[in-house]
Amino acid sequence: MFNLSDIKLSEVQQVVLGLGLKFLHATTEPTSNLKDSLKNSLDKFCHRLRLNLYFKNTVIPPRMIPAVLHNKSNAFDFTLGQADQWIESYHKKTLEKISTTDWSNSLSPIQRLLTNTLRSLVRREDWVVKPADKNLGTCIMDRQMYIHMCMVHLSDTNAYEIYRGKPDFKDEFATLYRLLEAYDLHRAPKRANMSPLAASLLQLDLRQQSSTTALRKSQFYVLPKMHKKLRDDQDNIPGRPIVSSINSGTYFASKYLHNYLMQLSARLPSICRSSIEALQAVHNLQIPEGATILCADVASLYPSIPTEYGLKAVKQLLHAFRIDSQQGIEFHLHL
Repeated sequence: MFNLSDIKLSEVQQVVLGLGLKFLHATTEPTSNLKDSLKNSLDKFCHRLRLNLYFKNTVIPPRMIPAVLHNKSNAFDFTLGQADQWIESYHKKTLEKISTTDWSNSLSPIQRLLTNTLRSLVRREDWVVKPADKNLGTCIMDRQMYIHMCMVHLSDTNAYEIYRGKPDFKDEFATLYRLLEAYDLHRAPKRANMSPLAASLLQLDLRQQSSTTALRKSQFYVLPKMHKKLRDDQDNIPGRPIVSSINSGTYFASKYLHNYLMQLSARLPSICRSSIEALQAVHNLQIPEGATILCADVASLYPSIPTEYGLKAVKQLLHAFRIDSQQGIEFHLHL
């Protein structure tokens, strides 16, 4: 736990913050709410297993479904049908256990102390608690320090600019639909209904028409880079800027483009997708005697890429690898 503003914390507050932001404290929530929450989590977990199984060719190790497999063997070379049966059996047995277990609870003195301490921290509007970048722990600081950390980035006019208008979700969805229409991608072939692509990109708009959904503006925040903190310099800790676009007007269009462009990254030999992959690449290099390996970093990399240059580079790679037709490439560049 990093106390960046030297805030006076009690021992219990330090312990609670040290447990991390993913710590789940005990509650006295009604039994029905707990059961519904557990059933929802179970459904999502099994759904994720099936997606990995069917679409990512991922082998599911037995430890992920321990209630179903009773042997201690580490071998998990099983067929798709067997894995699906195991997942279904795990879901059925766990669901039965959730339904028959008595979830009524009362807090122990320690649990009550942790819960009350968490609530007291949440009520402090003059403090900000954030996870450190790269999962190095929990940071607590006063609000002014956090605002300064954000403004270091937002005041950079080369990367950010002030938008004077009001966000208009209807205008965003209308623009997306017009683009789909221009490339005749808004309707399913020989049918009057909306195409799967259009439904995917516009699904938030469709949900908004039928009910009140969580359409929201993108949220900006920073994570303190404790691994780059200068020794004994608490006032100049850099922050990693993040813009959360979940359920914003262009969220699903962005997700679609990400998956589409991942085809490129898989074919580029200069890209390492993980630290392990980078270490393996360096391990296999024949480095001449006396050579020096340099490591470089780019400040504000993504906001600093010129838009036209970036689109040109993507277009060249799409053509070079023959990822799509000419019309498909043009559509994705416009998107």
